[in-house]
Amino acid sequence: MPLASARLLVALLLHEQHRVEPAGVPLRYPSPPPAERHLIGAATALAAGRAKGALRELRQSEHDPTDPDHMAAHEALYLAALALDLNWSPDDVGVVRAWATRTFAPPPAGLAKPAGPSRTMTDAPLIAWTTQVISRQRHALLEPTTAVICVLGAAIIPGIRVARAQLALTGLRVDHRETGRRHEPGPHHIPHRMSYRLPRHVVVHGHGADPPRAARTADPAGTLVMQALATADLFVTHLDELPVPQAAAYARILRADLLFRANQEAEAGMALDAVEAGAGSDHATLAHAALVRGDWAGFPDGGAQTLGRRPGGSRVIRSRTAYPERAEELWQRALTAYGRAGSEGGRAAGLLRLAGAPTAAGRPILRRARIDEAARRARTAGNEALTWLARVQSQAEQAVAGEPSAAGLRAMMTALADWSRLEGSTSYGRGLGRLLIDAGTAGDPDTGTAGDSDDVEAADREDPGRRPVRIAARGRVAESTAGNRGRSGTGRSA
Repeated sequence: MPLASARLLVALLLHEQHRVEPAGVPLRYPSPPPAERHLIGAATALAAGRAKGALRELRQSEHDPTDPDHMAAHEALYLAALALDLNWSPDDVGVVRAWATRTFAPPPAGLAKPAGPSRTMTDAPLIAWTTQVISRQRHALLEPTTAVICVLGAAIIPGIRVARAQLALTGLRVDHRETGRRHEPGPHHIPHRMSYRLPRHVVVHGHGADPPRAARTADPAGTLVMQALATADLFVTHLDELPVPQAAAYARILRADLLFRANQEAEAGMALDAVEAGAGSDHATLAHAALVRGDWAGFPDGGAQTLGRRPGGSRVIRSRTAYPERAEELWQRALTAYGRAGSEGGRAAGLLRLAGAPTAAGRPILRRARIDEAARRARTAGNEALTWLARVQSQAEQAVAGEPSAAGLRAMMTALADWSRLEGSTSYGRGLGRLLIDAGTAGDPDTGTAGDSDDVEAADREDPGRRPVRIAARGRVAESTAGNRGRSGTGRSA
């Protein structure tokens, strides 16, 4: 039976596009069908970054086990919520180790269980599951819009983060070869056999996605790149067959971003050109494309949303030339397009980036004003994850300036731990906690944080006024962190 709320669910699952405000869903759709309320509630929670809230909504709901559309949408949302709880960082890169070493939680009552024994993500066939969904849709067993929900929830939301982590790992290996510096495995480290295995029949650029063992051994970085791009190609292939052009355009933007991360800048630019000229390019799509282009220009090695840091807290190593003026122009374009789309969340995402733009360089008041405005707009949109990101950035700015008290930092760490444990996302909250600690201490080795000491020295050389305020802030943040861990266990659960 077709889902009356299918289009709304699709818009909410375009997770990085800020197409629908979570706070506006009850006002815009006040009377959803009773059988679909739990689906709308779960998708709204996902759009707000409340992965645990979505899981709770699905576990406590009642649905019709005889309706294939309801069952498929229910399971897709469950997989999306699980992915965002366990495998999400503030820069939208996967934390694959945490995801790969945990087994699936028991599915809700009535939900079809995977065949065979309980499995970890190492062999959980999400791609195969999605392929079966598409096959069922072709045989008229599912509505096309339900198939779009399934591709977005069960394939794209989990898979895009793993693909980005694959490419991040290749970047770490390049850094190790070129600089001779050692990078210890951290939360961003992923094992050689990736957790998101692709079917052997998937082909990218004339090569199988799962090459022979000898080839993997000879060029493991190339294998990871190939697997990541094969994942993106499959996203695009599936959604091109289905009747929601905005979802297909979204998949193409994500694929273009993976191409850029794989050092294929020309191909990435042409892919985004095609998206912007395509049929599915409305205001939200154009804003998303401009935001991504701005990230490429301003933070070509990643870290646009994380103060220039990796998910583990260490500073991003610069291997490509940044063009900050061009980035600011593109972020302003995204801000304008999101304004036309009426997206407060999208404008918040743009403002967070503009806080690091050239016009805010050396102007801490303007920088802080943009971050605070981003927090306000994210809160208005009902996007809790984005609100927390803005709050952490604001607190980090204060820490660098030596302003916050140890009690204030400790209170924020405790509140963040409670949110990530009860309502939000374990992995996202942990990443925010590391950013807060590491940004405040600037990775000083005396505090035991994740940053590299030569990265800190480089930052001090770029901004000579940074070192004295960093040293002054170091004691406050270290005291806050130690006290909070001893009192509430935040260091383990955030």
